[in-house]
Amino acid sequence: MRQTDLRAAFWDGLRLRAIVKPDWHLTEFRHVHGNDAYVEFDERLGLGFRPRAVFLLKDNQLRAEILTTSRAGLELLDRLASAGGRLATVNGGIAEASVSDGRSDGKVQVVWRDAMTSNSSLWPVHHDWIGVTLCDLRETMIPLIAKARAAP
Repeated sequence: MRQTDLRAAFWDGLRLRAIVKPDWHLTEFRHVHGNDAYVEFDERLGLGFRPRAVFLLKDNQLRAEILTTSRAGLELLDRLASAGGRLATVNGGIAEASVSDGRSDGKVQVVWRDAMTSNSSLWPVHHDWIGVTLCDLRETMIPLIAKARAAP
């Protein structure tokens, strides 16, 4: 099976899993960057932040991200990155905050390396990891976004 077909099957599986997990807020998404390895979800968290997931076959990794392109969102990420770039999540995880070199975007992300992404029998585990990790990132970022919005 071609990589494009594998990624399509993976995202179809996530869409089906998200239907029975409405608390994930992941039912509506679209591919971005002209690349079927990246999907952005429709939910908006404020300061331009939105959830994104990445499924990389060649790099054998998954990424759960909350990203932004807004100036205010990048300023929040600058503060997080200047404090070491590591962010303890609400549910005990560790996320990395970063801003791109060109300052066009920034994100808070958790990466699962060596995820065995080509093994379709593990995809249900991968789908759950994406859903749970994005929920954790959302719960972590929403109070930080609210605080940044309230700051003068």
